[in-house]
Amino acid sequence: ADGGAVFSLTLEKGLRSRDGEDAVVSALTLNALAEAFGVDDRVPLGLSPNERVEREGADYEDALAALAAGHIAYALIEPDGTRTADARMDGGGVVLMAGSFNPMHEGHEKLALAAAAALGGGRSPLYELSITNVDKPQLDLAEVRRRLSPFAGRAPVLATRATTFREKANLIPACAFAIGFDTMERLVDARYYGGSEPRMMSALLEMRAMGCKFAVGGRTTANGFKTLRDAAIPPPLADMFVEIPERAFREDVSSSEIRAAAAGERMP
Repeated sequence: ADGGAVFSLTLEKGLRSRDGEDAVVSALTLNALAEAFGVDDRVPLGLSPNERVEREGADYEDALAALAAGHIAYALIEPDGTRTADARMDGGGVVLMAGSFNPMHEGHEKLALAAAAALGGGRSPLYELSITNVDKPQLDLAEVRRRLSPFAGRAPVLATRATTFREKANLIPACAFAIGFDTMERLVDARYYGGSEPRMMSALLEMRAMGCKFAVGGRTTANGFKTLRDAAIPPPLADMFVEIPERAFREDVSSSEIRAAAAGERMP
């Protein structure tokens, strides 16, 4: 995750049989893997004087820097600070709590835990921060690190470049999502799919086929406290959504309100 390299080699025409060329390519692949894993030994390639391996690469400070450069799809940061890139994950055991975490607060934890309980099956919360946004510039590394810092010693978090739920589901198939009522309304609103209801249905049915589900927590709106039963869910998608009872989760304070309160405290 801390770097990437591309190896290229043009073989001299007619020098080897097809099997001989395949053997050279196999040896070069083994050498590339050896470099990636820090092994010093190399397999002889048996190149002619006219053949040369070209290497182009980039080194990154850590997995987050590699993510920002687009070299990896996601980085998993464990509570102890361990970071791994593109680690294979069991989506069936995960409740993904996606957010901007600006800042992370108790409501995020409560929703994630309530979603895991509502879904059952022993799922564990996993938080997800996308460093990209369809409407805003990519977060810079300093800001990413700031938003991730509250998770240290507390919970695992996934840093990704996935801006939509479908993109997140492609990273971790069969995962479930913890979302609020307001997010759920947008999820099933064709306006957020270019005004196309078929496009909306296609995206959600694709996620349904992956085994994805959504646990929905209620939210206070101008018209009172709204839950899943107040939403217009297309019948073919109904079994994707699970209601989180109000008694299990209700949090009326948002990240924006916390930021506003913090800004007010700093004012003279």
